[in-house]
Amino acid sequence: METKGYRELAHRVDEALGFMIAAGLTSEHPIMTTTEFWTSHECLLLPYEQALTREDSTTGLHYDCSAHMLWVGERTRQLDGAHVEFLRGVANPLGIKAELRAFFDVHDQEGSYPGGVHLEMTGQNVTECVGGSRTITYDDLSSRYHTHCDPRLNASQSLELAFNIAERLRKKRMQSLTSL
Repeated sequence: METKGYRELAHRVDEALGFMIAAGLTSEHPIMTTTEFWTSHECLLLPYEQALTREDSTTGLHYDCSAHMLWVGERTRQLDGAHVEFLRGVANPLGIKAELRAFFDVHDQEGSYPGGVHLEMTGQNVTECVGGSRTITYDDLSSRYHTHCDPRLNASQSLELAFNIAERLRKKRMQSLTSL
């Protein structure tokens, strides 16, 4: 018995495959035969993370093998907490759920490249994150706060943030070109 949700999903998969074929990505294309797969999660359950931490025999550095990149979130970001202390001791790349402008500013100051961002978002009209062009305030959060885990950007906030990121990267690229 076919459900409506299944039909919608199958239709979306067909559309995606049609787009890929139109772009020249068939199953014979070389890019379709190789995969680079990276994992990331919040460093939340310390006994789990500690059990999967290993010392690299060639460098002596410790790596948490539960993921390529670990991140500090709302539940684990206490500077004097055990999670931050654990992450201080591993050589994995780390992510931090910080304000986006500060994220880019720190990379600019350190001369490093902002390699990626992680966003929680939804197309629903939620009020789980403050800010944006519709000016959601702390008082507005309770009106449509539906998540049981990490707060999500609504559609308007997501688009605004995508444009902000694109503009910031464009400026960085233009600065790199003019300094050559």
